[in-house]
Amino acid sequence: MAESRRTAPPDVPLRRVRWARFLRRVFFVLILAIVAAGALGVFGIRSGESTGSGGGYELIVTYDERTRPGLATNIEIEIRREGGFQGSVSVSMTSAYLDNFDVSGVEPEPLGGTSTAEEVVMYFEPPRTGDTMTVGFDARVQPNVQLKRIKGAVSVLDDAGRPVASARIATLVMP
Repeated sequence: MAESRRTAPPDVPLRRVRWARFLRRVFFVLILAIVAAGALGVFGIRSGESTGSGGGYELIVTYDERTRPGLATNIEIEIRREGGFQGSVSVSMTSAYLDNFDVSGVEPEPLGGTSTAEEVVMYFEPPRTGDTMTVGFDARVQPNVQLKRIKGAVSVLDDAGRPVASARIATLVMP
């Protein structure tokens, strides 16, 4: 003879049903908040600016405060000096900051440079005319750098190699 099987669903306590409904609603609101934040650009790339001055120089560094691995990342150094520049212009950047980027070019091309464990120093020919010099980096964040805040500094150096104008920079690399 055939066995009889129960085909009705088991009785579930009302408390458990309400708790499950509450958790579904919380999950839905959380997902909605993440999608809305993404649509508003909360997780996107954001540029910033840092300045410093001293020794007759004004330094303005424009960089990406937030970026993602593999994306082109803006780093632009603007140096101003009333009355123009005499001799080569020396710029240093923290090695720990630069090590997180694949730098494929610097414009204008440096005349030369040196590096230590702490910094990279580049020497540039001064502009022929004017009081402003701009240095741009063609850089991308390395793919293995994620969820990390990288900090550094950019400085203009005097003839003795001492920083006279410095600007601090920090970039948050999002996944």
